[in-house]
Amino acid sequence: MPTNEPAIIRRAVIQQGDRELRRTAFRFAEDFRELRLRTGVSQRAVGHAIGVDPSVITRIERADPTVGPAIRARACAVLGADFRMQLYRERAALIYDAAHARLVERLLGLIGPGWRVNLEAPLPGRRSIDAHLESRRCVVLGEVESRVRRLEEIQRELHSKRDAAIERYGADRRVHVLLVLPPTHRHRALVREHGTQVAASFPARSSSIKAALADATLPYPGDGILWVPGSAEASSPSPGPTSTS
Repeated sequence: MPTNEPAIIRRAVIQQGDRELRRTAFRFAEDFRELRLRTGVSQRAVGHAIGVDPSVITRIERADPTVGPAIRARACAVLGADFRMQLYRERAALIYDAAHARLVERLLGLIGPGWRVNLEAPLPGRRSIDAHLESRRCVVLGEVESRVRRLEEIQRELHSKRDAAIERYGADRRVHVLLVLPPTHRHRALVREHGTQVAASFPARSSSIKAALADATLPYPGDGILWVPGSAEASSPSPGPTSTS
């Protein structure tokens, strides 16, 4: 979503955030009430133990999202439960990283007929992938990164997402992982530094991947790094053969 439309972004963020908060409050209410009843403790007893009116505990169990996290954490402690605040990436950011958006657009420009494309596709286990590409031959999970600091973390994450995809499709379906990077000096240095690791985890050459994405009838070459120029790198040559070019 364009960042030059702050009113639209603000409205979308408020709507989406409030919707998720209501859902979370509802799930919390069900779990909390079930645990309290199983424990045999009254709302009044919980409220007294944490120093609030019993009506506050009633509000929790009625899925009131305005009850704060401190009260919820204390109420959970009374019942012997842990209260945790977590987040899960499940969709595209409403304020896009401009560099990331350019890379996604350039990736889409490389994909020819025969591929079905789904951006920010959900995977089992509250996961998502930037680009889910599917042909008659295989599934390709593409992670688009504008800036990579630790290559091994991206590698572990991608292979974990592959496991999630195999859980969905079954072991008989071929699932490949694809790391999409701009050929910056930093990324080239990372690939050179981890040459052995890259050769083992991402053996397919960028040129072979590009050819297979352009023509879905060609055999897909396997896991690899696809070098996609962002802006300033558009005229720069891709890294050499030792960098999975």
